[in-house]
Amino acid sequence: DWMCARFVRLGWVQEMDRGRQPNVARHLDPALRDPAFDPGRRCTVPWQSGITGIAYNARKLGRTLHHV
Repeated sequence: DWMCARFVRLGWVQEMDRGRQPNVARHLDPALRDPAFDPGRRCTVPWQSGITGIAYNARKLGRTLHHV
């Protein structure tokens, strides 16, 4: 994101035609739709993103986790 922010700040990008990119509005995670460096995602689209989760079996562990 820091490089995108720099490109936007320096004016090295141009606004994209979302009419030609219907999947951006349709499928982009709401948490990624309005970054501070590009309000409304006018000039950028995330290429990839990731979420990490931890699962456990409380019966095998013998207790409940409240934080890690």
